[in-house]
Amino acid sequence: MSFSLWLEAPQSPFGDAIQRHAGELGTPEFSPHVTLIGGVKHLSLEALQDKCMRLAASSRRATLTVTDVDYGEMFFQCIYALINKTQELTALHENAKKLLYTDEGVDFKGPNDEYMPHLSLVYGELSKEVKGELSAILSEEVRGSEFTVGAIALYETGPDIQDWKCIARYPLLSQ
Repeated sequence: MSFSLWLEAPQSPFGDAIQRHAGELGTPEFSPHVTLIGGVKHLSLEALQDKCMRLAASSRRATLTVTDVDYGEMFFQCIYALINKTQELTALHENAKKLLYTDEGVDFKGPNDEYMPHLSLVYGELSKEVKGELSAILSEEVRGSEFTVGAIALYETGPDIQDWKCIARYPLLSQ
């Protein structure tokens, strides 16, 4: 079992796009989110909940903006909306990394060389041609979209996407 810290995104337009394309392509459906930190396995649920409370209590709400849509080679980064990498978002990620990894004496290794805030729109393994065409369509739909994140969501995220579930939400400080 592993856990992930998410910044949840609204159903419209993101969840709607995820559902529509999952139905068309036969790919998995999932809740729209920007992963802050994923795949945490070395902490107990209780320790993780405590750290999430501390992180949220010292962090402010943030407005996230979609800058473009791109595609990658990884299953969980098949087609995704790139999120503007603001100082606030980078600081939130770095603070989470410190609390969950550095302070525990555990090395952190994310899926990318550096933090790439993104909101996946399609999970799966598709041809480069399909990914290119679909990312262009999705870019027209979601580029420039903004949403405010008011909480850090702690999710249980195992190997089966349909089993993912929200454990708790930790409100961020108001502006």
